Amino acid sequence: MPATGNASFMSRDAVTGIANKVEVFLDNQVIFSRSVSEPGGSWFSNGAPFQTTVGPHTFRLVCTDAIGQSKITIQNVTVNARPHGGISVVRLSASQATFRASARDDDGLKSMSGTINCDRSGYRSFSFSASSYPVEFRKEQTLTGLILGERCVVRGGAVDRYDIIGTLNELTFIVQHPPPPPALPCGFQRRDGSNDPASFLIEMGRTSGFFDFHRDTYFVPDNLILACADGGTVNSQSQVATGCVGTGRVVSSMSMRYACSSSRIRVTVDPDCSNLGNTDWTFTLTCGRP
Repeated sequence: MPATGNASFMSRDAVTGIANKVEVFLDNQVIFSRSVSEPGGSWFSNGAPFQTTVGPHTFRLVCTDAIGQSKITIQNVTVNARPHGGISVVRLSASQATFRASARDDDGLKSMSGTINCDRSGYRSFSFSASSYPVEFRKEQTLTGLILGERCVVRGGAVDRYDIIGTLNELTFIVQHPPPPPALPCGFQRRDGSNDPASFLIEMGRTSGFFDFHRDTYFVPDNLILACADGGTVNSQSQVATGCVGTGRVVSSMSMRYACSSSRIRVTVDPDCSNLGNTDWTFTLTCGRP
């Protein structure tokens, strides 16, 4: 039930009619009181505006008939909190951003909407409609055409099934290149059984020197490609590929020389490069040495 509204009620006495007062109480507070004179069998109806707080409450209707007898009708209700939620960035690049709007309301949600105001690329709006009044509602939207370095503010709100509006937490972000993923430490084995391409940054501990590369691609061939993450050479080349090979459960090792602009080497895995089926592979880069 909403925290504000108009409580409608009806009352009658079929024999003697209504006299004296009709009163409506919200908890212990009178929200309607009126002297009434209606003949027997006639209905008296009206509305009582109210404003209350979140939690359980009691409406009480007291009606007195023409001979002074009173009838009390009680209705227990619960006022739930307004819809609430927030907005967060899911993905961010130099020209676009994906944000997620989420809301919750125990009465069930009808919709979410809001605005995106960027100081260079301009104003946009969004609107999501829910079906079947879910208690929780999440939607994502991708903004394109953003300008590197600009500031954007996302504001929104949610509406529950009773048209009560709640405000979502505001989001402010700067359009920028996404930060690089954290580098993994050298000297540890990486293993995967996925057929999805993958890329790993390995922290070598120094920008140049030598390292040993160990791999086992088992019986389904995989291709592993090594390159400096931020420019440079591995074995005097911009990148080194193992080729589409299955090592047959035998670890293949080679020593490599590198000279990179940073201390990170990227290993890119092209799994199941012969399209034979489910693959498996492991690799290890030892830490750089002089």
